Amino acid sequence: MDAQAARAAAVRMLSLREHSAHELHVKLLGKGYSAELADAALAWCQEHDLQSEQRFVQAFVRQRLGRLYGPRRIRAELIAKGIAEHDVNAALAEHTDDWLAAAHRFVARKHVDLSNYQQRGKLYQALLRRGFTSEQAGRVLRGAPDDPD
Repeated sequence: MDAQAARAAAVRMLSLREHSAHELHVKLLGKGYSAELADAALAWCQEHDLQSEQRFVQAFVRQRLGRLYGPRRIRAELIAKGIAEHDVNAALAEHTDDWLAAAHRFVARKHVDLSNYQQRGKLYQALLRRGFTSEQAGRVLRGAPDDPD
């Protein structure tokens, strides 16, 4: 296996979807490339703007937000993918206005009677499991509007 094959493998992976640098490196190692070849291929991809941590994080946050996941879960997933804490914080901060709207959409999708205490409790737990904070879940279930003002 040579450097050109490692680059080609990396480009194929990136053509399917954005990958974090850590993800791409691990996948190249899993395909049998040495750490040196994986590092070189990753550097080449970054140099040619085929792999970008910032682009990956933005796409990942948009995708997960679209699937109605909260900031805590998205943070954990990004950190597990090897993204630096400050990059995660910056990406999540760009969407501070979107979290309550996503939580409202999640609740609306469930068609639950919010006057039923038991159902509200289950919905509250569901929001927490999806990564919303207890404050966000509480605001949504108390009927707070999407707009924090």
